Amino acid sequence: MQNLAFQSLIVTLIVAAALAYTAWRFTPAALKQRLARLLGASDAQAQKLGSSGACGSCSSCKACATPAEKSAQTLQLRK
Repeated sequence: MQNLAFQSLIVTLIVAAALAYTAWRFTPAALKQRLARLLGASDAQAQKLGSSGACGSCSSCKACATPAEKSAQTLQLRK
């Protein structure tokens, strides 16, 4: 019985870590910076923590482009 409880604890910790990583990874940069400052990080540390993640780290995806920039993009079809 103790072995089963220990295995459940390990699985719970792994799932919790995966959930925390996913939540942090997909959190917008502005919210990450705000949370880091609330937890006592300096401005430089908060800026560094907030520089990756959703709408801030993928320079090639253009998902955060303004509407004018999006309309300037062209679609190339290949045969």
